[in-house]
Amino acid sequence: MPDLSRLAVLRHLAVDRNERNFLGESTWTGVAGGLATSFMPVLALRWGASPFELAVLTAMPYLIYTFFSIPAGHLFERAKQRATMLAVCTLLWRSNYFFIALLPWVWHDHLVWVMIAIITLSILPASVNSVAIFAALGDLTEPGRRSWVIGMRRSVISLTTALATLCGGWLLTRLPFPSNYQIVLMLAFIAGLISVFHLSRLDYSAPSRARATVSAAATSDTGALTIRSLLRDYRPFCLFSLGAFLFTGGYYMANPLFPLYQVKTLGANEAWVGVITMAQQATMFVSFLLWARIGQRFGMRFTMCISTSAWCLVGVAMALTTNLPQLVPVAIWHGCFFAGWNFSVYLGLFEVCPEERRPSFIGIYSAFGSLLGFVCPLIGAQLVQLYGIHLALMGTSLFSATGALVYLINFPIRRPKPALEQG
Repeated sequence: MPDLSRLAVLRHLAVDRNERNFLGESTWTGVAGGLATSFMPVLALRWGASPFELAVLTAMPYLIYTFFSIPAGHLFERAKQRATMLAVCTLLWRSNYFFIALLPWVWHDHLVWVMIAIITLSILPASVNSVAIFAALGDLTEPGRRSWVIGMRRSVISLTTALATLCGGWLLTRLPFPSNYQIVLMLAFIAGLISVFHLSRLDYSAPSRARATVSAAATSDTGALTIRSLLRDYRPFCLFSLGAFLFTGGYYMANPLFPLYQVKTLGANEAWVGVITMAQQATMFVSFLLWARIGQRFGMRFTMCISTSAWCLVGVAMALTTNLPQLVPVAIWHGCFFAGWNFSVYLGLFEVCPEERRPSFIGIYSAFGSLLGFVCPLIGAQLVQLYGIHLALMGTSLFSATGALVYLINFPIRRPKPALEQG
């Protein structure tokens, strides 16, 4: 018989260390994303990207996620050294900043397509990172602390992304092109290395009530699980996913249109892109904490329905703007209600996914969501060609509204009871 008091102490110490490392990782993940990811579409436009190329840049990673998310979930589910796997995959993913920074020195033709190729290859390890981070938040946090950890992690990412984007925009406008982007991307790579250090220190060794080991026999049934058993045995997961896919489908359609409208239609430079992104991310920083409190009081159904319904106005509001300052309140609205959706989807998935198969279910969810992430930006680009940027933005809002309607009519998540919350 194991010493239960010793196991409890080990588990408490591991959870405490893991919470600190999650927050450290989120800090530097935000810095890397703010310096690099926020300006990737702008860099592509500076290299002469067409609307189609911009849509491919946005959509191609999701195609890779579609095919690799489910295998990534199985791989991470079976891994014995999960912290090592997570750190190595994150390092390989963040290396794309380093290689894109080198492009002006080693390549001169078709830079946009080479950038797309580099980012596409980096999504292979990123697909493991995406599933692994999601699963790790469930594996390594106590149920009673999970809401706080998720809310704080998302808030920290939003704050550091906002500050890094503001600083990145300032640097990009004051240094000559293309060395300005090379410097910013190298700084993003260094920030990514620091986030890898924190991920490598996650402690899976202590026992946890939230983690269950899946046998090889159970894993072998995943084919039937993902096709027929899902609809038969996991109706809440299917309904949750349906609403999420419809809502995010509209978001993915709009995603390449946002920078296109800012830069091409309203003439935003890097400084303005930084200001707009900072307004959005700073709002998300505050909103994550507020949505965590709202969710605890009113439940996930309330936060999901309110946030998705309100966010659907973003595309319409942006289409009605006529100058750059008007984009700032739109970004604030975007940040506030997208934070509510982002927070709700984390906790919602933890509730509808069976605990013992969480990585596989997250992989399934990510795969189908990523398929939309590949197709919908291309649809968005086609809408621009057919109807113009203004009507295209309004159309994306209408599509997202169908997902909000699904939640309003038949959302399966209910506020967890206190007894269940404590496990």
